[in-house]
Amino acid sequence: MNTLRHVVILFFVLGSSVSCYTSNVAETTDEPRIVIERFSNSARIQPASSPHYRIELFSDGRGVYRGFEHVRDPGPVSFKVPIAAVESIEQEWKQLGFWNLEAEYVLKPATRAVTGLGRSLVARLNTKGKSKAVVFDAGANLVENALLDAVEKVVNSAQWRCPYLVGTRDPKVDACVLEEHERKISLLRFQQMQKK
Repeated sequence: MNTLRHVVILFFVLGSSVSCYTSNVAETTDEPRIVIERFSNSARIQPASSPHYRIELFSDGRGVYRGFEHVRDPGPVSFKVPIAAVESIEQEWKQLGFWNLEAEYVLKPATRAVTGLGRSLVARLNTKGKSKAVVFDAGANLVENALLDAVEKVVNSAQWRCPYLVGTRDPKVDACVLEEHERKISLLRFQQMQKK
């Protein structure tokens, strides 16, 4: 009987501390407004060296960068941008038709098999009671680079990702330089398509 009483008391103490912890977390945690996660198999030039990282931006201008693979600094790195910059990114995404995009843009299995490409980007927007995430395979829709560029113009995550030399054929060649060059070419292609 004594053992049963100890078990009941222990259960009560542990149960109440868990609920207190959970309620405290819920009160202090807010949802990021804009999230971009770029995956490491997105590069057409050298898939082995492309970065995997996430950027989260909050409505008050707070931001968090996390590097997962093929980056110089894994972080997490907390930073601050102007609130107007967060609103500007949201506006640019809206102009790019974010709310009208499909939930997924994936390559055909045969294309994946031949190119070795797969998931490249997830873009998520949470605003005014609306939330949407869009998943892109590399090259499946060029708007992915425009969404990424809108965030990178403000955040410049290259300051934490680069230089990253591992995985390149020439040890003097920075993989970030190759990545940024490829991203800019894709962005130019998208912009040219928009003008037509």
